[in-house]
Amino acid sequence: MAKQKPVFNHAFDVGEAIAMPWNLPGGRNFLARIVLWGTGVLLLVYAVFGRKFISSYGDFIIQMSEMQADVEAGNPEAIMEMYSGLGAFMGPALLLGLIAWLVFISIETAMHKNVFHGIDHGAFPLRFGKDELRVLLAQLVIFICVMLVYVVGIFAITIIATMAAVAGANSSALGLIVGLHALAGFIAYVVILIRVAQGWAPAAAMSVRDNQQRIFEGWTIVKGRNWPLFGTYLVTFIIGYIAIYLVMIIGGYIAFGNMDFISLMLSTSDDPREMINQMSEAIKQPRVMIPLVIFTIFYALASVLWYIHIWGVGTYMALLDANEKGLVMTP
Repeated sequence: MAKQKPVFNHAFDVGEAIAMPWNLPGGRNFLARIVLWGTGVLLLVYAVFGRKFISSYGDFIIQMSEMQADVEAGNPEAIMEMYSGLGAFMGPALLLGLIAWLVFISIETAMHKNVFHGIDHGAFPLRFGKDELRVLLAQLVIFICVMLVYVVGIFAITIIATMAAVAGANSSALGLIVGLHALAGFIAYVVILIRVAQGWAPAAAMSVRDNQQRIFEGWTIVKGRNWPLFGTYLVTFIIGYIAIYLVMIIGGYIAFGNMDFISLMLSTSDDPREMINQMSEAIKQPRVMIPLVIFTIFYALASVLWYIHIWGVGTYMALLDANEKGLVMTP
């Protein structure tokens, strides 16, 4: 029996989904306030907790570069030192990431509350209460579930690839057949991972909309709209990714006058210790510090805008579902 295709009264509009943050009930003024306040609080978090993170990250890069040959040779002492350096780096990174995550949750929830309940807290629109906790729980559970799907998929693909290698050693024809199955399995894995991620993505918006915790209910509301939803996310991710990296590259080049910081970030520098020392000395000069601060602000601003547009797609889906059910009017 053929699967029945859902019939919708409201068509999915990719342009409206991408532009969702620009059409909030609170208007552009509300968007400007959540973006600017969110960026300001985020920069404050980076200023307070970022110094330790940057210092430990620099030490980790230097340590990895100096131990690379020993690690590749399988030296157990070097491997243990690598894990020790990773542990020293992960502590500040997790702390910074956790606090920044809470800021992002506050920004996202402010947008959801404005869309579904017309809430605007005024000059400082960010809060952290029960709605924000619902968004936090939804994000946390879905992240864990998606990571489980990711890990299980990688494990399964590794087993199939190993079987293909073993089969290929015994028979080229058998190896080819198993290899084709491995390729098909990898494609299916990517499709499933994307489907799972975007199927559960509206959970945070639905939790705020319904004043009730939602986790996996988004799967139902995206059914029949997966392709336009995928296209919307793809366009949003690509545009945002290009934008923030352009800001980072242009800002770094104007500040330091070269692209050495890129090789440092990618851990491809031949002498990271010397490069870090040079950059540390350069930052003390106003010629470097001033443009670096300016472009750091622009980078944070671009990041917040990017995330708001990503969350906006989930908001749009929850709003579209509400319109289908006659719960709210389109803003």
